Amino acid sequence: MKKLVIMFVVFAVGSVYAADGAGLWKAKMCGACHGAGKKAPAPADSKKTKDEVAAFLKAPSPESKMKAVTAEEAVALADYWMTQK
Repeated sequence: MKKLVIMFVVFAVGSVYAADGAGLWKAKMCGACHGAGKKAPAPADSKKTKDEVAAFLKAPSPESKMKAVTAEEAVALADYWMTQK
């Protein structure tokens, strides 16, 4: 029973955290490369739609050096990205 409770708590916390795009942006250090004057596009400069951003995050191009994220994380990050325009 303890294992079940622990697994539920870990899953619940992970799900809540994953839904927080701003928290993911910080935790995954997206701002280290993305921003004004940096090597990757800033949200304000992007012409991509939310769906295009989410799709890219799930399967980034090899030259981007980004690691893929889960579908849930991609949506949360794309939501956050769109608020920064």
